[in-house]
Amino acid sequence: VVRGNVSVVNPDGQHLKYQDVFLPEVYRSMMWVCVASAAVAALFLVSLWRMDRSAVHSLMLATLVCKACVDLLQWQAYVACSETGSPCAFYDDPSFAGCIPLLAVKVQEILVLMVYLLLAFGWRILRATLNIAEIRFAVGIGLISFYLAIFEVTCVGTQCGGYEMSRLILHSLAYLCILVAVNFNITQLKQQISESPASQSTGKDYQRLAAYESYRLLLLVYITNPTWQLLIKLSVLSWQEVWAFQLTTELADWGLAVALLIIFRPQKNMQIFELTTPEEDEQVPVQPAEGQE
Repeated sequence: VVRGNVSVVNPDGQHLKYQDVFLPEVYRSMMWVCVASAAVAALFLVSLWRMDRSAVHSLMLATLVCKACVDLLQWQAYVACSETGSPCAFYDDPSFAGCIPLLAVKVQEILVLMVYLLLAFGWRILRATLNIAEIRFAVGIGLISFYLAIFEVTCVGTQCGGYEMSRLILHSLAYLCILVAVNFNITQLKQQISESPASQSTGKDYQRLAAYESYRLLLLVYITNPTWQLLIKLSVLSWQEVWAFQLTTELADWGLAVALLIIFRPQKNMQIFELTTPEEDEQVPVQPAEGQE
């Protein structure tokens, strides 16, 4: 009687699935892309943009840093899976350590949503502070979304889809509020420009209007991005090209983050409005006294 064991191992001793072989390289490359982009943005914020920078610019920079950290966790998770054959964090590892990379992805998505929401409210762009209702709404969206994300990544079984569905519905409500707020801000800026004389503050309003109009287009791309990604996955790519789908997703997320920072970058006043002075803005016509011409 001959007895033995048969084991099936991929070439070079790696244990990833065939369609996931290139995923570690994808995450590693995107991590360095995000690190380099964050470094360049930080350099601009401490040099050319230091006079007009605000907390919202630091928050946008934090999204790039958070994205780099998420890619680092994903890269290390797949490297460990490839070397040891242990369950990958995004497959079927129900442990707390296995849930950390996926939870980091959800936190990064929540952070991006909060940035879009605060910009739609005009925080640090149109006004210095938010009212109490806006603060409660933003905090509520963030906390409930984080609560649902924890249950989504730690849930095991067939009844876990409800947490993801609830989180997506909550985010859809936030997107609707963002669109309404952005359109309201654009309308207010147009009205304010039409009723204001030529002044330095009017030049700033023109820049804010251009930024919010570009932001509205970027927001539509951001909302519809998952749909286009799904269409590409189903109609263009095959099952062996999971790495290509993930690469396009990562590039889209990185491009949206960089575009948002460029749109709301600190800017000097428009050159044509530099001809005006604050004193001219505040000048009030003097009526001649009685008996004088």
